[in-house]
Parts: sequence; structure tokens; C-alpha cells
Amino acid sequence: LMSDFNEMIPENEKRSAKRFASNQLNINTLCVCIAVIVVVLALTIVVFRITDSSKENNTVLPEPTPQVSVTTIGTRISGASDLITAKMSYTGLVDSTDGSIPIINKKRFLMTYHATVSVGYDLSKAAISVDDSNVVITMPALSDPEINVDTDSISFFDLNSAIFNWTDKEDGFDAVNIAKNEILYSSELQDLDKQAQDQANTILRKFLEDSIGERHLDIKFS
Repeated sequence: LMSDFNEMIPENEKRSAKRFASNQLNINTLCVCIAVIVVVLALTIVVFRITDSSKENNTVLPEPTPQVSVTTIGTRISGASDLITAKMSYTGLVDSTDGSIPIINKKRFLMTYHATVSVGYDLSKAAISVDDSNVVITMPALSDPEINVDTDSISFFDLNSAIFNWTDKEDGFDAVNIAKNEILYSSELQDLDKQAQDQANTILRKFLEDSIGERHLDIKFS
């Protein structure tokens, strides 16, 4: 019956139906392709925005140049004076066999004593200059050494090695002055001065190099 029904349909109508079906298939295929293209474009835009946003978030901004001035440098190093002070213990022996030291009318004797010595810099007197490239600190001269003689440690010996002590205050003052003068001209004090300079250079660089950015730090000693 179906074959009879098909035979009853004119050929031109059959051809129109086939063209319609073919056109419908082409339209459906086109719609699918357009939908796929739209989805791909949408995904591309989303991926691009995410990638671009990630790049912006990962951008490393340059660190701001620290604000450095004579005042900020002076404030930072003002508390370092004690840290750059070098100290030593000193045990001295004075030989007065030439008879030039008149203590208790003794012309020839030996004197031993113990003292502590400190040398350092007064950083309030440091000259500071700052520009875009350099920080220059010109250190003052070393302060006068601080010498503390332990008067209880002073002992006198005559040529026969008999121990004796001073009998009045004047003899005590003379003994302390003798000890201080000996220290002032000793090689140990020169070594201590060099130690103070090295210590100042090391500590000031540690104090400042992390706060002056890319500037060069120059510490000058007189």
C-alpha cells in the first residue's frame, strides 16, 4: 500500500520534499556550527581575561626608594656610640730604676697595677651627607681614651722586692698618673684604636645598609 501511495505522489512534489529536507539539514548543521563557534569564542575570552588578570597580579612592582636624609641617618646611628666603643683590660709594670718617679721618697722601685681602657667615637660629631647615589659619613677623631686605674691593684716593690704602700694621698695620685701616662704611650692603646675603627666600620654598615636602598655607603676615618 505504501508503494502505491508513493506512486500516487507527483514527481515534482517528491523533489520539493527532498530539497526541503536537505535545506533543513543544512540549516541545522549551520546552527550547530555557529553555536560551537560562539562557545569557543566565549571560552577564549574567559581564558584571556583570567590569564591577563593573573599577569597583572603577578607583576612585581619595584620597591620604593627609601627616604633617606641627614636627619634619618643621624637618628639611626645616634644610639650606636656604646656599640662601637672598644675596651681592654691592661696590667702594667712601671720600672723606676732611673729614679725619676718620686713616690714616698723612693728613687728606685717597681710598680704594678691593673686598669681598664675604653676608646670610641662621639657619633653626634660625625659629618653626614646624602644624595641620590651616596651616603657619606665622615667620622670624628677618636675620643680621648677613658682610663680607669684600680687603685687597690697598685703595688710597689723596692729593689729588694719588699712590698710597700704609699703613705699619703699625693703618693696615690702620683701612682695613678704614672699608670695613665704609661698606657697613653703603649702599643696596646694603638691596637685598641685600630680595633675601635674596625668595629665602627662593621657596626655602622650593619646599621645602615638595609635602610639606604641602592645608595653606596662610604665611611671615612680621619
